Amino acid sequence: PFRLQQNYITGLSSPVLLTNAKDGTGRKFIVERGGQIKVVLPGSTTPTVFMNITARVLSGGERGLLGLAFHPDFATNSYFFVNYTRQTDGATIVSRFKAINNNTQGDANSERILLNIPQPFSNHNGGMIEFREDLPGVHNLYVGMGDGGSANDPGARSQNINELLGKFLRITPDASGNDANPPYSVPPDNPYVGTAGADEIYAIGVRNPWRWSFDRGGSRQLYAGDVGQGLWEEMSIITLGGNFGWRVYEGTQCTGLDPSLCTPSNFIMPVFQYANSGSSRCAITGGYVYRGLQGALPRGSY
Repeated sequence: PFRLQQNYITGLSSPVLLTNAKDGTGRKFIVERGGQIKVVLPGSTTPTVFMNITARVLSGGERGLLGLAFHPDFATNSYFFVNYTRQTDGATIVSRFKAINNNTQGDANSERILLNIPQPFSNHNGGMIEFREDLPGVHNLYVGMGDGGSANDPGARSQNINELLGKFLRITPDASGNDANPPYSVPPDNPYVGTAGADEIYAIGVRNPWRWSFDRGGSRQLYAGDVGQGLWEEMSIITLGGNFGWRVYEGTQCTGLDPSLCTPSNFIMPVFQYANSGSSRCAITGGYVYRGLQGALPRGSY
């Protein structure tokens, strides 16, 4: 059922994400790790620059401009959001920008920073951001955060609710147009609301959720590929308040890093895992639940 179409879009540099604005225009937006967002118009295969923030982005390895999400009301409010690694200090920045010229151009001067999360190492930056309507008219932004990097989570950050690293975060960005308001609020049912530094946490215990997605079906479940340390790659369905095991578990296996905590019933195990070490299979990237109409895959396949 699959056919490889070569040279569909050319002239790109380190593309890491292709998405759309869901605004009825049919445009495709491509995130380049170095700091540019390219746009391709319907019927074209030639990208042009939508926004360039290269001077703000520390790029290379797992760092760079890593995520892009358009507000569900982008067609009317012109807001879009990015996740990038900041020049000079390597912090993760989640920012809101506004499009201009009838939403044809991102305004690099319109940046409003929502989250500024220090990163102790250069890897495990996560990077994916996406919206979900959790209540009618309430559009929450989800942010996947890696554990801060190095190997084996040396700071045990993923299990520490006073750290935002190694977590899924959930916030409600302000879209009122009044920048006198706080840049975001916190959903009141986030599991650690009221705990210092933990208000934004949705779920804990992930290692590096590089790419993840919401099922477009009625459940809107969050399917996340979580990169393993070196033995097991895993996919989990991320739920409110869940603890997904890292660094106590890699997949369903106790790592031995915190042996006294290896009680499986205290954690949510992955829906699927596969061995990495000694095989031809590599690190998991993450994917989508198929809801297409062409029957390329069985409906509901991940």
